Amino acid sequence: MPLDNIFLEKLVFELKEFQGLYIDKISMGLSGEIIFFIKRKKLVISLPLSFITVTEEKIESAEIPGNFCMLLRKYLQGGKIEKTEKMPLDRIVKITVLKRDDLFEIKSYDIFIELFGSKSNFILTKDNKIIDSFFRSDLETQTRIIAPGAIYTPPENTSLGYSPLINRELEFRNCKIEELLKNAKPTVLADRNGNYKDFTFTEIKQYGNLYNNIYFKSYAELINNYFSTLVNKRKNQNLSGELKKTVKNAISRTEKKLILRKKDLANAEKSEDLRICGELIKANIYKIKKGESFILAENYYNNNKEIKIKLNPAKSPQENAAKYFKDYKKSCNAVKTLAGLIEECEKELEYLYSVNEELTRAHTVSDMNAIKEELRFCGILKGKNRNQNNKSNKNGGKNGSKRKIAEKIKEEEYLGFKILIGRNNLENDQLTLKKADKQDIWFHTKNIPGSHVVIVTNGKEVPNDVIMFAARIAAKNSAAKLSSGVAVDYTKIKNVKKPAGAKPGMVIYKTNKTVFVTP
Repeated sequence: MPLDNIFLEKLVFELKEFQGLYIDKISMGLSGEIIFFIKRKKLVISLPLSFITVTEEKIESAEIPGNFCMLLRKYLQGGKIEKTEKMPLDRIVKITVLKRDDLFEIKSYDIFIELFGSKSNFILTKDNKIIDSFFRSDLETQTRIIAPGAIYTPPENTSLGYSPLINRELEFRNCKIEELLKNAKPTVLADRNGNYKDFTFTEIKQYGNLYNNIYFKSYAELINNYFSTLVNKRKNQNLSGELKKTVKNAISRTEKKLILRKKDLANAEKSEDLRICGELIKANIYKIKKGESFILAENYYNNNKEIKIKLNPAKSPQENAAKYFKDYKKSCNAVKTLAGLIEECEKELEYLYSVNEELTRAHTVSDMNAIKEELRFCGILKGKNRNQNNKSNKNGGKNGSKRKIAEKIKEEEYLGFKILIGRNNLENDQLTLKKADKQDIWFHTKNIPGSHVVIVTNGKEVPNDVIMFAARIAAKNSAAKLSSGVAVDYTKIKNVKKPAGAKPGMVIYKTNKTVFVTP
């Protein structure tokens, strides 16, 4: 419980800025947050994540606010916040609101916001009697009654409520809480990769160099940053899981389709046997009597070895021969069709493998949304592409929508040369086909899904060190990032072409060179 008594007390002190101000509007966020709009700021209470804060950032409201939100609007919207305080020795925030009723009499309402992790609650009272709450108690299993009409009683709590982190810090420093309070400042604990692990009100020393202390100007700013990062991470994980499942299913379907088509092709390639049977029936037509179910004939195509040919007893010898020739023609046509369908399946799999590789490199909601847009563009994911129009795109695509242009393509710099890196197939197309100059140098791992990487030459000769550096970037941003001795092809942009109708990121190239690098 990082949001302990001391941290909450300091946070509530910052929330006193709302005292004397009016609640303009009350709404509910998409994740269940209760939002009070007060002037240009928002007081946000999140029961799912167990925190309270103030922010100026935009928060999307739910289309249907819910019954409890409507109740809060009835009793509190338009009211004035008289007092904001933290209850002693517990993680409960009390907000008193004054509002005139229909008879213009001023009524006083108390909000109790209990921040107990999974047991958090929001309770509205008048004269200490509960009007309603976000969660009601189960009368059969709980002794504390939280229901309309009941008297509000705070939960029993005799502990000081320090978080486990602070208890360990006190033990590590062998000091009292007063020493930590002397240097109180909003602090987030982050690992070496910048991932947030915990937050508190003071500097943490118990982990040495394993974790970094990141300081914020205010406790509300810390809460906003910490939980927005947490929410985005969860959204990213959920979206990543959905996209990975979609791509995995698409790969599975396409692989099964490819197996069936290859099986059909193997059967169709036996069409020459059908033609031989037709020819042998014609050659032995004088021996065949109507009603016979087979004929034994010498196969002059195979050293006159005897062959048994099935016949349809209901047909004449001429009709049996015609049927074999007809099946032969169908098989020949099927071979041509299936060869094209197999090639189509193989290209589809190549594309899906590239998207699957993209997902391993996507770490933000923005990256995931870009891949989601790409899958919609290709018709793999249902839903309209945001840039959809009715005109067909010259580079192909099932829904004829325009390619999404990346606002800013990732770039690095080495020895004075700018190196651009595509993060997904739409960006790869944008980089290679639109942004890069014909004389720029293009990189891609050989026969392995990965990013398009481009060295911006500006007409200058590119040293070998820069070539190798860009090749390593291409290997690092590919499915071979954990391998050694990765083959990377490179050539000038003018040698890279996109076939008509090809999937995003799919190109062909010529006159390339190959280097072997370790990412």
